[in-house]
Amino acid sequence: MSKGSLLYWVTNGSFSLIQQLSFKHPAVIATLGLPDTKALTTGNSEEMHTSDNLHVESSSKNCITAIEDLSPKELLKLSVMRLGKKQHEKAISSLKLALEKDPDYVRAMVVLGNTLMQEEMLVEAREYLEHAISKGGTLWFQDLTESPYDLLCPIFPVLIAGLHYVNVQISFRMISHRKLDSIFDLLFQLYKRYLDFISFFLLFVGFFMPQGSLLYWVTNGSFSLIQQLSFKHPAVIATLGLPDTKALTTGNSEEMHTSDNLHVESSSKNCITAIEDLSPKELLKLSVMRLGKKQHEKAISSLKLALEKDPDYVRAMVVLGNTLMQEEMLVEAREYLEHAISKLVLFGHPTNLEDIDLLILSSQWAAFVCIKQDDEAEGIVHLERIATLQEPADPQSKAHYYEGLLLLWSTLLKANRKEEAKKYESRLVAHDPSLSFLVELSEKEDDIVIDLVNSRRQDY
Repeated sequence: MSKGSLLYWVTNGSFSLIQQLSFKHPAVIATLGLPDTKALTTGNSEEMHTSDNLHVESSSKNCITAIEDLSPKELLKLSVMRLGKKQHEKAISSLKLALEKDPDYVRAMVVLGNTLMQEEMLVEAREYLEHAISKGGTLWFQDLTESPYDLLCPIFPVLIAGLHYVNVQISFRMISHRKLDSIFDLLFQLYKRYLDFISFFLLFVGFFMPQGSLLYWVTNGSFSLIQQLSFKHPAVIATLGLPDTKALTTGNSEEMHTSDNLHVESSSKNCITAIEDLSPKELLKLSVMRLGKKQHEKAISSLKLALEKDPDYVRAMVVLGNTLMQEEMLVEAREYLEHAISKLVLFGHPTNLEDIDLLILSSQWAAFVCIKQDDEAEGIVHLERIATLQEPADPQSKAHYYEGLLLLWSTLLKANRKEEAKKYESRLVAHDPSLSFLVELSEKEDDIVIDLVNSRRQDY
């Protein structure tokens, strides 16, 4: 199973465990009117110890006064100790004294009713037990041990069946619309129909189950519904790192999916509004997809829109500068590339791997634009910036780095600055021994070397 489904079942099981443990907590038991079996045991050592400390066997006046001063809870403990010693009459008197002090003490009513029942005092026992039941429960259900009854009895069964059906529809929403392309898809469809049928079965059985059990299934189904809806919220998906299935389609790349949804080929007003709502990062992806389709004008418009939204988006500047350079829009290309360089070196040489690679590329392309504008001096300045950087460890960045050094070396030769060019020869040959023939050739035929280097750069 997928990890998302496993995560759902783990959290669902955790909620069920928490729910069952909470039903054993005294506060929850008292609120819901559940019977506390711990209070119905006889011969409890703690209660005997408490009673012994009160010296209840004494018949002195001081002892009688002490018993009358006990709280209802202490009187209940005393009565349980007396029941353990078969002193039923004394236990009954202690319980009645506790109820005189607290007429709403349900636990004392239950113990007293049970004691009177053992003594065959059935009328009085029934009176106390029914009174205890009337004090417990909440809303329309008073006794959690009984099955649903009266006009409100369908509430729990309908809630259980409805929650189960809704949970099934949410869980199988994606699968229900899928074509039956394999045996697994067919099995999923059959399993979903089986679960749908279970909803009617739960509705029927709900009328014959104790209301305590029905309350458990209602809360369990509610937690499951909340959990499933939460896992579809973007904030929860992002926090847990779950895949957003809405953003994924089979057989298409992310960029193609975005483009198709936005209908970027259309020029309608609705399409333009949709593209304008994209984030700068999404606009960059869209522009890269358009460049792959040779739609340079549309790519340039997407990149400019990204920079309108985020003027400091360096990667968009570099890609836009390169695109404008390919379109021979040199003045504008140089402006964007040099602006990107100024952002990258604002606080010195960057240390981030991505920023280092962007600095190398933007410096190389800015130098190429300057050279095409017959501004070799400025182009050499941009290329020398690459030479001041340390050799990157990343293979792709390293390739860009030595491509810049090669262009610097050939540009210095063309500018007849051979002594400066010699400083980079050893580094180039050490990186690529095949360049040694260019170094030897440069001593005799500079123009041929420059042409070869430009050809190599264009191939790259």
